[in-house]
This record gives sequence, C-alpha cells and structure tokens, in this order.
Amino acid sequence: MVTGQTSSVRAPEQAGEARTWWGGVTGWLRGNRFGLFFVALLVGVGAGLGAVVFRNLITAFTWLATGHASFGQQGRVPSAHLPWLGWGFFVVIPVLGGLLYGPLIYRFAREARGHGCPR
Repeated sequence: MVTGQTSSVRAPEQAGEARTWWGGVTGWLRGNRFGLFFVALLVGVGAGLGAVVFRNLITAFTWLATGHASFGQQGRVPSAHLPWLGWGFFVVIPVLGGLLYGPLIYRFAREARGHGCPR
C-alpha cells in the first residue's frame, strides 16, 4: 500500500520536473539574445536545407521524366526514358503532375486553388 502511494506521488513530481525543465529552456530561448540567435540559426539552417532538398527533387523529377538533368537547354529532343511517346510526353508529364497536384490541393490546401494570389 505504501508502494502504491509512493508511485502515485512520484508521477506528478516527474511530470512537474519535465514541465519545469521545458519551461526553463523555452524561457531561455525567448528571453535571451543568444536563445533568439540560436532559434534564428536553426530556422535558417532548416530553410536552407529545405531549399537544397527542393532543388534536388526538381532535378530528380526532371531527369525521371525527360532523361536529362536540365531539359530546357537540350533543345527539341524527345524523352530518353519514354521514347515511345515521342512528343506526346509534353502532354503526358503535365497531366500526371496535375493528377498528383489536384488531390493534394483539394485535400490539404484549398486556399491555393485557382490562379494568382489566394484571398
């Protein structure tokens, strides 16, 4: 019975310790210039890495669709990966992109539909 009372008393103390620790960290991050600098540094590094990953994804999908790393500079050449489509891949690839993009926008970002700036 004593063991049960001790464990029920310790659980809230441990939760309080976790809240106190996290509160101390967030308080330091918000109230200290070095904390704000650290958060800004993390956001900048994350944004930079995100931009690099996004650029590599664009290159990868361009290569996957066309067979060339930079398709715009190749001139009028058919796709190396889909030679049986001939010039039809200029229609097929945007249609596939729309079939992928449409449900994502409909489901997760309805404000991004249409053209121009969302209202």
